[in-house]
Amino acid sequence: MFHYDLNDLLLLQAISDCQNLTRGAEKIGLTAPSASVRIRKLENALKVKLLKRSPKGVELTSAGKLVVDQSKKVFWTFEGMASSLRPFIRKEEGLIKIFANYGAAVDFLPYDLAEYMTIHTEISFVLEQRPSIDVVRAVSTGEADIGISVCEVIPESLRSFPYHEDRLVAIVPENHPFADRARVDFKELLVFDSVGLSQNCSMQLFLCKKAVDLGLPMKLKVQVDNPNILFEFVSVGVGYAIVSQKTLEKKSPEWKFKTVQLNDPWARRELKIFLPQAKDSETNRLEEFKDYLQSRGYMNSVAGEQ
Repeated sequence: MFHYDLNDLLLLQAISDCQNLTRGAEKIGLTAPSASVRIRKLENALKVKLLKRSPKGVELTSAGKLVVDQSKKVFWTFEGMASSLRPFIRKEEGLIKIFANYGAAVDFLPYDLAEYMTIHTEISFVLEQRPSIDVVRAVSTGEADIGISVCEVIPESLRSFPYHEDRLVAIVPENHPFADRARVDFKELLVFDSVGLSQNCSMQLFLCKKAVDLGLPMKLKVQVDNPNILFEFVSVGVGYAIVSQKTLEKKSPEWKFKTVQLNDPWARRELKIFLPQAKDSETNRLEEFKDYLQSRGYMNSVAGEQ
């Protein structure tokens, strides 16, 4: 039997980090006398000296360093176990965690989730907007139950399914040199001032990367955190912006600007649903939810053709 616990190992790590017993104790909510007692008991249990006094405060002995290094591995193992259990905990709580890129999170999921929850009142959702590459990674690691994004390279650990299709288009002020153009290359726009979304928006990160790839970083005059504000700035002539066709459908008639199609192949956006490769009784709820999302995508595409 072990005559010490994980809190004793956490205390030793904290003292090591702070090189001070009192500050290390405070870091994990203990008093210095209580910490001293715990360290003595730990040393007695392990039958080695773990700390020594120094002009700086306290230092680990060689044995103490070994205990800290090994205990970190123990905590990493526990953290890995906790991470692996998250999907099961969410299942017990009737919770589905979704990671989605900007287009899916803003243009489609609010409507599709609202409809789903009117039928499945027992289900709750956590929706986080992330760049497409982070969406795929999160589903692979179990951080998210399901992901929706644009991703060409699909890891072997995941399955993908079509969801919605959308396009990115340029919107320009009515007095812009390209206002009468039907189509334009993104590179042509980069010499002009632009209005963008905030830097933590996955859509804006994507566009900035495309601009850098072309050797002409975007000339962002203003960045906003709301598409409606973005429409306002373009309408008053600050610069062009890139938005999704779906977002454009929500614009107010009072905003005056022109829409120009983008020639770039990446402007066509195929949103995909990502699920883990493993498929068993634990994932039945996610499979049903995925089928629902796909049906919503089909309904919207049919409606768009009419």
